[in-house]
Amino acid sequence: PGAKDIAALIQQSSFLSVRQQLICLDDLERKGDGLKIKEVLGLVSFLKEQRGCKVALILNDGAFEKDEKDDFEQYFEKTVDSHVQFTPTAEECARIALPDNSDLHKRMREHCELLGISNIRVIRRIERMANMLAPIIAEFNERVFHDYLKELVVLGWCVYSDNAPGIEFVKKRRSAWYAGKNEATPDEDKWGPLLDRYGFLCFSRTSELVLEGLERGFFDASSMNEEAKKLHDGHEAQESEADFHEAWRIYHRGFNDDEKELVEALATSFRKNARFISPMNANGTVVLLKDLGHKELGNELIALYVQTQNADRFDRRRMFSENDISDDEFNEAVKKKVSEVIDTKDPKGILLKITRQQGWDNSDIALLSKIDAVGYYTMLKEMADEDELASCIRMALSFNTRDAEKVIAQNAKEALIKIGGKSSLNKRRVEKYSIKFD
Repeated sequence: PGAKDIAALIQQSSFLSVRQQLICLDDLERKGDGLKIKEVLGLVSFLKEQRGCKVALILNDGAFEKDEKDDFEQYFEKTVDSHVQFTPTAEECARIALPDNSDLHKRMREHCELLGISNIRVIRRIERMANMLAPIIAEFNERVFHDYLKELVVLGWCVYSDNAPGIEFVKKRRSAWYAGKNEATPDEDKWGPLLDRYGFLCFSRTSELVLEGLERGFFDASSMNEEAKKLHDGHEAQESEADFHEAWRIYHRGFNDDEKELVEALATSFRKNARFISPMNANGTVVLLKDLGHKELGNELIALYVQTQNADRFDRRRMFSENDISDDEFNEAVKKKVSEVIDTKDPKGILLKITRQQGWDNSDIALLSKIDAVGYYTMLKEMADEDELASCIRMALSFNTRDAEKVIAQNAKEALIKIGGKSSLNKRRVEKYSIKFD
């Protein structure tokens, strides 16, 4: 009985023993809402003046609410004899948090300094996520990781720090470099120029994957790898293009006796980068080699190039002009490649798609021109939807420009004449499409 009162008495008595002590109050801004800052500073004054104690306060004065900040500033001069303001620069914080000379730490320091991140705890949290990410995409071009890391630093800053752009603002923002003049919102005025300098111009699919990982605390390897593969191919293409152009510099650099060096450099670079070379540049290389008397080598490179490409690479819409491939043997190899492709698309679906979009590509025409009159007869007889039937007939009969297109119209017309010849009723139905019977 009375134990509670005894405990309170002991607690009060223990406080009476606090004299001539060194006392540290850390993280003062994290005190509970029920404890006022002026009460804390009153206690500090009592300990200093009545008990002969020395008291050190460690706090982030920028984290106080306005009322608390006003009270802190009001009582600060009366309570504190001396103070030191610790405001390390972003560079100093990055050096403390990322001390190594590894590629990861060097790049992270650059990103953190550019963004002005001066919270060591935030930097180290981002570093932990970067170390999780690195092994997931280690198989790809190293520049892929650099792309992800750049996104990780800025988005990690937004997620982990209060002194950063809001994540919703970042997700919706598009730089004026992309979208023209942006609305002058307070967030845009405050953070827009910094994000532009950093190179974070819009929220991309890569950004989305990185943010998901930050919010979950781990990265999903399958989705990260899918996007990483696209980035990898882009970087490989850029590097291949640079390597190929470097080989061609030998041709342009002067009037030296360096044919052997040129041929070897072009052949080596072509073999290495064939997957990424454009048809026009491939053709130019082959033509040059043949002009210099290296026909066998030229044909070898043609075979290699066609083998490494998908057939749709030779769609004329992808080329700079109709004459991108001028070499006869190159043209023959391309035609053979395209002819070997088995098109599994449905002709009726192609006709309906063309009707809706009012546009088509070479593969559509190639497929439709391969269907003979018997094929169109079968397709039209099987169609029961009146709107689809009318759309397909009108579309097929409308082709009249190139030879391949005229073949489509002719075969469709023959099919309709055959259908109309089966009965007087079908003849009347066919005549709606301006088909004349002899």
